[in-house]
Amino acid sequence: MRVAVVVVSPQRVLRVDYYKLTDKGDKLTQASATNKMPRTKADRIIANFMKRVEEVTQMPYMFRIHGHLYEAMCGEPHLSDVDIAVDFEAKWDRGNTSQEEFLA
Repeated sequence: MRVAVVVVSPQRVLRVDYYKLTDKGDKLTQASATNKMPRTKADRIIANFMKRVEEVTQMPYMFRIHGHLYEAMCGEPHLSDVDIAVDFEAKWDRGNTSQEEFLA
């Protein structure tokens, strides 16, 4: 048995067909191909990441990791993923010194 996940919308603009998701198609967009991980594994990933942030900050790179953010669903025993974002900050006065002068 085949189930439609996309159908032609009755709306047409400039003689172009548009498509919309059926309820089954909408459920398919929420599906995951991966298994959830235990919170202990997510915490380990975050701890290893934070350790690496500290190591990189001490290295002689042109930028340091200024801020970081991670997101994990609070209180959930199993997670689908861990979201991490970082912000970089130059180690030199960008207003008065060029990269070449900083590296010299």
